[in-house]
Amino acid sequence: MPLLAEVKAYILHRLNVAGLKENIFNDNSMREIMHLSKGYPRLINIICDHALLTGYVREVKTIDEAIIKECENVLFLTGENDDDSKKVLKTTRGEIPSAKAEPAITPIDYANRYNQARSS
Repeated sequence: MPLLAEVKAYILHRLNVAGLKENIFNDNSMREIMHLSKGYPRLINIICDHALLTGYVREVKTIDEAIIKECENVLFLTGENDDDSKKVLKTTRGEIPSAKAEPAITPIDYANRYNQARSS
């Protein structure tokens, strides 16, 4: 699956740029992100941002498929997006939210909280 490899590389690159050297998304979560986003970077960012926040609140070290599926429900994604780039991505609430805002939590904050919890 070439798209899966590209999505994985994109997510790992974004985590690296944010300062995290390890992957906190498991393979099943990456597949689910690929399925929901169809490879659109903006939508990948939105899903991952929400997944990081959910994982942070739950104090988990790895983002799994269940967290991504929860994000799908919370973000009202239909999973019915097709590969035609000229069509608007569909959600049950209309247009995809803007990704211009800063993330609620950075990957480094996520890792630091997990490491602090482990050492306590």
